[in-house]
Amino acid sequence: MTVGFTGPIRLRPKGSALLAAGIAFSHTGALVIVALLPWPAWAQVSAATLLSGSLLWSLAWHVLHRGDAVSEAILLGDGSWTVRAGHAEPVSATLANDSVVSPYLTVLVFKLADGRRRSLLLLPDNVEPETFQRLRVRLRFPLAGHG
Repeated sequence: MTVGFTGPIRLRPKGSALLAAGIAFSHTGALVIVALLPWPAWAQVSAATLLSGSLLWSLAWHVLHRGDAVSEAILLGDGSWTVRAGHAEPVSATLANDSVVSPYLTVLVFKLADGRRRSLLLLPDNVEPETFQRLRVRLRFPLAGHG
């Protein structure tokens, strides 16, 4: 086995233009649907306000990594994880079974040691390409007895 496969993988996600565009596109589509619904004006304004708030929160949390979002995750050589949420100290975490690994989008769902759950969305433009590839390989083919 090589160090490249068993060595730690440090994820420090940057902002993602792809993710921002996807979030904006989906929220805009939802706003168009709300505008076309035969609802009273007050209901349409309420729904549009909620969707606008969701758009801002999603951009701040998943694209800019603000608040208590995951700002760093480290996959150690033994398959264990350390996660930093916001500016807090790193804590140990486990990767939840509902995480998704694909070539263009990887969604890591963590169960933190204190019981909270946090997700980290990774796309090719918010992590280093080599790191993204190493991570996907490690997650798809965990070492025997690890992960």
